[in-house]
Formats: sequence, C-alpha cells, structure tokens
Amino acid sequence: QVEHHDPAVMQQVRDFLGHDLLGQALDDGGLADAGLAEQHGIVLRTAAENLDQSFDLVETTDPTLQIWFAALERKLGRYQEALSRARRAHEKEPSWLTAIGIAIASREGGEVDDAIEWFLTALALDPSDLSARLELGDLYLASSDWPTALFWYEEVLAEQAEHPWASPSAARPHPTTGDSRPPAMVW
Repeated sequence: QVEHHDPAVMQQVRDFLGHDLLGQALDDGGLADAGLAEQHGIVLRTAAENLDQSFDLVETTDPTLQIWFAALERKLGRYQEALSRARRAHEKEPSWLTAIGIAIASREGGEVDDAIEWFLTALALDPSDLSARLELGDLYLASSDWPTALFWYEEVLAEQAEHPWASPSAARPHPTTGDSRPPAMVW
C-alpha cells in the first residue's frame, strides 16, 4: 500500500521517459537501427572490430592472460596473431595451457601437423590429460586416418569407459565397410 504520493517524483520519471534527448536526436532509431550511420553521420563499428584493434595495444607478461588473448584473437580469425601470442606465452612459461593454446591456434589456422605436434607436447606436459587425446582423435578422424583416430579415442575410453565424446567417435561405422560392430572388431 502506498502511503505517500509525491508528484515531483513522477514528473522526474516522466521527464526522463518522455524527454529522451538522445532518442529524439537519433529519431528514436536506437542503436539497432541499421540506417543510423547514414541518418546522422555516425559511424559505428562492430564490437569485433573494436576488440580486434584493441589487441594491438595489449601486451602482458602473464602467460595465462596471453593465452586468453590468443583465444580471443583466434575467435576473430586472427590465427597468425593468436599463434604468435600463444608461442610467446609458451616461451615465457611452458605449460599444458600454453601448449594447448598453440595447438588450437595451429589447428584453427589449418596447420594440422603443427597442431598434432603441440597436442602431443601438451600431453607430455600433462600425461593424464584426456582433452589432448580427444583433439588428436578428431584431427586424425578428419584426415581419414581411422586407425590412429581410434587409437586416441580408445586411450580416452581406457580411462573413462563411457566418455561422451570418445564413445560415439570410436563407435562410428567403419568408413569403408560401413560395419557398425564395436571398433576393435572393425579395424
């Protein structure tokens, strides 16, 4: 129950809602209006373009932050920049994280042999890692090297019998015969 009504408060809210000067200046087009740049001479760049340019200004000595920035650059399609940043991070502090950063940037940049090498490096740095094994399985599967792909998926399945990624990948029908028997019987 409202016990006190102050008309001055409503006047201020109404003024805020009813007299939006920015909205009026932009013909209430809002930022989503595709014609905004033409109507008012305002040039809006996409967030990705702004982010893309800001990377040129960012340098950090923290390898973990370098890998995060490398991941963002990779998402923007700047594979060589991502790879360079990830390599600098690995030179500063070799770790599973930095090796994975290089491997993923290599993979996304189409450098499959380098990606395989770096996933193997990551695995050497952390022999219990399953993600590098899964990535290796996928890389070999994509290049139609079915026996090697199966090897990596079975490595994961030896640790986690019903792994949600390795299980269906390893159980794929043989590419030549279409046989859907368990992988050990197909190969």
